[in-house]
Amino acid sequence: MAKLFHGFRGLLQSDASSVYDILERGPPGLDVDELMLVGCWAHCRRCFFEAAICKYAIGVEGVTRIGAMYHQDNKLKKLPPVQRKAMRQQSVSPLIDLFFEWARDAMRLAPTRTHAARALGYALNQEQELRRVLLDGRLPMDDTRSERALRKVVVGRKNWMFYGSDTHAEAAAAWFTIIASCRLHKIDPEVYLDELVRVLP
Repeated sequence: MAKLFHGFRGLLQSDASSVYDILERGPPGLDVDELMLVGCWAHCRRCFFEAAICKYAIGVEGVTRIGAMYHQDNKLKKLPPVQRKAMRQQSVSPLIDLFFEWARDAMRLAPTRTHAARALGYALNQEQELRRVLLDGRLPMDDTRSERALRKVVVGRKNWMFYGSDTHAEAAAAWFTIIASCRLHKIDPEVYLDELVRVLP
């Protein structure tokens, strides 16, 4: 992981997976001051949602409070980043403060080893990272966009086991790269590939 992100500077948004810790803290002797992890509120909400399904009042309360944050943030999506950051301080930041105050109080009363305790533990352990969405108006509240992009790979990899040979797999990877590049540049992949196959011979 550290090798993949070598040289990267700035804010990196991710879930709370421990594999990302080395990027921010680094092994002993490595200077990693240029990288800062930002938390994902969708992952935090997911923990409370699981608690709510199991009929814990803490789960319902957590989902409601996080929903209120999203509601306020959605109103600011179309603003320029500098203005969005300033407006977040007024409307979203107080809700985040109240959320963590509530979470700390609830943690003292929550029964241990339950979905409710797990949700509160996740939120409190990630407090510093979750608050960092306020640092930059370009940051979304969560990293679900990148997760949706990865899901295609996860769903497809069972099918990709049966390409027949390494050569076939490499050819498929080339096609996937072209399609991904088309989407990145807002070009219709079907039209582009149709033209490519026509002109290439």
